Amino acid sequence: MKMVKALLFLLLVGSPLLSAQVLWEWQNPKPTGNTYRSVYSFSYDKAIMVGMCGSIIKTTDGGITWDIKTEVCDEKNYFYSVFFADDSIGFVGGAGGNILKTSDKGDNWVVKYSHPTDPITDIFFINSNIGWACKGGGVIKTIDGGETWLPTGSIGVTGALFSVYFIDEHKGWAVGGNGKIVHTDDGGSTWINQSVSTTYPLKSVWFTDTNNGFVVGRPNYLYKTADGGITWTEHHDPEFGTGESIFFADNNTGWISTWGSYGIKIYKTIDGGNTWNYVNLPANHILYSLHFNNPNTVWAVGIAIYMEANPGCSNILRSGDGGTNWETLSSGHTRSLNAVQFINENKGLAVGEYGIVLHTENGGENWSAIPFTDTHFFSCLSFVNENTGWIFGTKDFQVIIYKTTDGGLTWIDQSLTDQFNPSTAYFLNENLGWICGSGVAVEDILKTTNGGLTWEFQATGISSSYINDIFFINENLGWAVGFPYVLLKTTGSVA
Repeated sequence: MKMVKALLFLLLVGSPLLSAQVLWEWQNPKPTGNTYRSVYSFSYDKAIMVGMCGSIIKTTDGGITWDIKTEVCDEKNYFYSVFFADDSIGFVGGAGGNILKTSDKGDNWVVKYSHPTDPITDIFFINSNIGWACKGGGVIKTIDGGETWLPTGSIGVTGALFSVYFIDEHKGWAVGGNGKIVHTDDGGSTWINQSVSTTYPLKSVWFTDTNNGFVVGRPNYLYKTADGGITWTEHHDPEFGTGESIFFADNNTGWISTWGSYGIKIYKTIDGGNTWNYVNLPANHILYSLHFNNPNTVWAVGIAIYMEANPGCSNILRSGDGGTNWETLSSGHTRSLNAVQFINENKGLAVGEYGIVLHTENGGENWSAIPFTDTHFFSCLSFVNENTGWIFGTKDFQVIIYKTTDGGLTWIDQSLTDQFNPSTAYFLNENLGWICGSGVAVEDILKTTNGGLTWEFQATGISSSYINDIFFINENLGWAVGFPYVLLKTTGSVA
């Protein structure tokens, strides 16, 4: 296992060429565990999402299958925005200051712009040739379909930009940090300040025509203009939350995603933004991006919040009836997993935090949860055959041990009251096994000779140590390694 981990490390970071060749596939959660920050939908069945680790994923069958177009695990390849100028030509931008282009509906991507010091936070096109992108504290523009990008005029105010929107080839707005709102009447050659009186960052801007527009980002505020941004009206609601994204399907139907102390919310308007109504979601989500190609079909990406102060992985949501009902297209379990073991090529288990124990019978294509209390923290497991195995962890600083003799269908509690934090377990057979980790004294290894009915501490003779791994050739000959600079050997006698 450690050789596999080392190989994976070299494949991912050792070579710029190899870093793009992903040899591992996600099995849980699906489609991946990466956070997605932006979505672009073509229809009820077709959409593309981008996010962390350079992820670009595409579905053409409503999320039944996913095509991971590119995935390069590098924080600089965290994509923030995806936008398609037409059905075939699209663009992606992110933290690495790159803009990628596709001309074949997202099947292949080519870097067209690179400026590593300034992230690309948003991209918008008015047609297949003319587009703009937020780059750091400025805006860049293309007039040749994204082949070349040049800076527009000076913005004139400080703070990064997060969102850009144009109503035609000439009139546009951009918003960002320190309450920044800027406007251009000439395609970006010159910009004027239309900022509002707040130091909070403004996250998203949208205009339904040359006069009526909306901006979100300041907690519990929605800004609206009816004169092209010359003046802005503040709409304050203490339960509104912080707006992340605003999007209109037409001049009347629009959406805002927000989050805050009153929960995660989506608001919908059907009268051009005069009134906004709360829309129920299937679970708590911070939605980073909303997109739809008609008033009924809505796609959204964000993070699902399953427990207080404990975010899960990215979630993908879809509605086909204007937000009345939602379908969660991502699947799987989103807690940290600490150990995995396969008994054969099909049957395996994985354990982790909050009492999560996952089980598969088909090589990991599908995983099901074995119910345990969420107060347990499982750290390791050991199976000696298809039926007999143990899982180990901690609860309230005490050792948690469960044993199964029927492949995980039922479990016997063999937990101890001793204060011990297990890191690894190793069983030679159904009776003889060891667990190692850290205890309150120098006893960092426990041994059983009766299948876990009783355990005895084996002192290592080293204080303030932590045993990370243990391995035995036979019942007498074994080794253990740990912190600090510990490598131990036993021949059967107690050290």
